[in-house]
Amino acid sequence: KGEIISTPINDLDCGDHIMIRNQELIPADSRLIEGDARIDYSFVSGEIEPMKVGRGELVYAGGRQMGSQVRLEVIKPVSQSYLTSLWNEAGEEKADLSKEATINKISKNFTFVVLFIAFASLAYWLVFDSSKALNAFSAVLIVACPCALSMATPFTLGNVMRVFGRNGFYLKNALVVETLADVNDLVFDKTGTITQTGKNKVSFEGTALTEEEKKMVALLTSQSTHILSRQILDFLKLLPGKSSQISNYFEIPGQGIKAHIGSHKLLLGSASFLQNHGIENIQAQQTISGSEVWLAIDGQLKGRFVIRAEYRKNIKETITQLSANYRLSLISGDTEQQKQELEGIFPSNTPMFFKQSPGDKEKYIIAKKSEGNKVAMIGDGLNDGIALRSSHAGIAISDDVNTFTPASDAILDGKKLHLLPDLLSFSKIGKRIIYTAFGISFLYNIVGLAFAVTGNLTPIFAAILMPLSSITVVSFATFSITSLAKWRKLI
Repeated sequence: KGEIISTPINDLDCGDHIMIRNQELIPADSRLIEGDARIDYSFVSGEIEPMKVGRGELVYAGGRQMGSQVRLEVIKPVSQSYLTSLWNEAGEEKADLSKEATINKISKNFTFVVLFIAFASLAYWLVFDSSKALNAFSAVLIVACPCALSMATPFTLGNVMRVFGRNGFYLKNALVVETLADVNDLVFDKTGTITQTGKNKVSFEGTALTEEEKKMVALLTSQSTHILSRQILDFLKLLPGKSSQISNYFEIPGQGIKAHIGSHKLLLGSASFLQNHGIENIQAQQTISGSEVWLAIDGQLKGRFVIRAEYRKNIKETITQLSANYRLSLISGDTEQQKQELEGIFPSNTPMFFKQSPGDKEKYIIAKKSEGNKVAMIGDGLNDGIALRSSHAGIAISDDVNTFTPASDAILDGKKLHLLPDLLSFSKIGKRIIYTAFGISFLYNIVGLAFAVTGNLTPIFAAILMPLSSITVVSFATFSITSLAKWRKLI
């Protein structure tokens, strides 16, 4: 009715018109009615380059408008949006991937073996010396109590999780430690996983700018809310001049800016934007990986600002360490613009796939599993949710550990990605300590049973020996994990 009102997202109905401003998220699947829509779908698809949408075309929930205000018509309720369907699929339980704890596998047979030995001892002594029969039967049941076995796994895994937690690695449950120990294949997402969310590297290529020219560019970019303009302004590290110096300012969202600053005319934007304003020789420039913003002053091409995604700390060293023990691959919803840089980070012949949808990622994980691989998916956004769920172990990389996809088995603080080789290696150590603890427990049981079945162990002494074995196993697990973690500098 000609009014603009605030409405709770859940109250949006089909046919409602919504106004979305620069940097705001699309709440429901909609159709563009009015405005210049450039949608950043990085959260949903992993694609970092904004997508231009024409009038009448669909705009999916979860996208972010990058430019001036647009008007959309809601065509699906929030509950039926593409974003919601992704979230629901990602949140499904891994019922088919549930892993049985090692202790459960052993305990299935342990009880039957102990009962068999106890009744066999009872039968034997009833025949040869009935005075020892009850003592032997009772001593076997007491000394072979599986307490030590039962404690070995939770105390070891609990201590491993404690070490992980101190290093920004949080697991859904203790069984994930055993799953990680079995992994032999790692699949990486790119955007927000090996690159840092919201952090880009800016450089300038071309004729060196004078201080006056830099100040003019700073003033020009300070007028725009576009993310690339803000990044260029941050790169220049200059306070913009007075806005009164600027005139004839005109910005075409997603294309470029033109304005007069004093007696100088500035053009800043895409190659096509500058070409449309008479600037030549741009296509002859070398292509790059990343975004580029061209600059011309008074009709003369000065060069371009290059904005590249910034990779995480020590990412090449991290990948090199992982490649020594795991098969690696990269699957991304982004374009191939940074493929050359990625080939310098990953080992040669590493499989790399780009422009992959969430469904494509899931199919790739399932195909790897069908080959007998134990696969861990390492991603960040909701677009990785289905692949995280489909893998044996899904590790979500997050720069904010309070916001993560529900499909992940583990969350790793993005600043700690360089610790991933040590953390995965430590999970294998944890599993070996479990088996060692089992060995200690079995040794207690074998020695105790040897005395019990011969009638040389009283039930009272067996009752003393049983908790002693439990204390030994718990102490061993705790001391071993703590000592090895200190040795590896994880605590």
